[in-house]
Amino acid sequence: MLKQETNSIDILYSDYKLTEKVKEYIQDEFGDKKSQMFNYIYDENCVEQPNKSAYPGNKIHYNHGFLWTIETSGTIGFNAYYNGKWGVVTNGHVAPMGKRMKCADGTLGTPTFSVIGGKLDVAFIPYPNGWTPTSGLLDDDYEIIYREATESELIEGGPVAKYGITTGHTKNGRIVSISVDVSVQYDDGVKTIRDCFKYTNSSEGGDSGGPVGFGKVRSVFRLIGIHFAGNGKTGSGIKLSNIKAAYPMTVKTGD
Repeated sequence: MLKQETNSIDILYSDYKLTEKVKEYIQDEFGDKKSQMFNYIYDENCVEQPNKSAYPGNKIHYNHGFLWTIETSGTIGFNAYYNGKWGVVTNGHVAPMGKRMKCADGTLGTPTFSVIGGKLDVAFIPYPNGWTPTSGLLDDDYEIIYREATESELIEGGPVAKYGITTGHTKNGRIVSISVDVSVQYDDGVKTIRDCFKYTNSSEGGDSGGPVGFGKVRSVFRLIGIHFAGNGKTGSGIKLSNIKAAYPMTVKTGD
């Protein structure tokens, strides 16, 4: 940082060892007199920190049990703005209330809400300060959640793509029902979730919470909802429209 009023240069640093090498270099290059023009100022925030994000389609998890050795995991559905915060949406059974959720970039925190019942199996976990919301599926270099699917795109026979940490990116699925009630065995018993949509994409444990979209080869991904149950051969999803009706939020898209 050049300071014209004092004809000097401020050098901000956060690493003492590296700064010593810089001082030696400047001394050798400019000599004793000119090297006195340089001021060394310690600033722990002077190095730009890399952005942290929770990418849809990637793993989200928490640890519990003896010495926190048991891990329960699912899949990130999408990023959204809710109640003044950007954060992550996944299933309620993936992210229970009070659980400290983690992803590849670090610890997210605990859910603002986590609901199982009615038309929902959904949770929202706000980002820590400094994190960046993203529409990138898996990472910045993969495809994106381009926009929300329209009502006309949620049709029987419509093409479906799904992301899950166990089965990966499954393509060429088809919607077989746009409104069906699904009974699921949860930890506290069987619950029936109403007004779900069902598709032919394969699914396994761990895929829960992942994004499901209207999509086919060489088309953009349009978010329909999040996966929450399956039997290996087919899957069932929570509609984005039902999530937003209960919890008004803005989905992070790339359009």
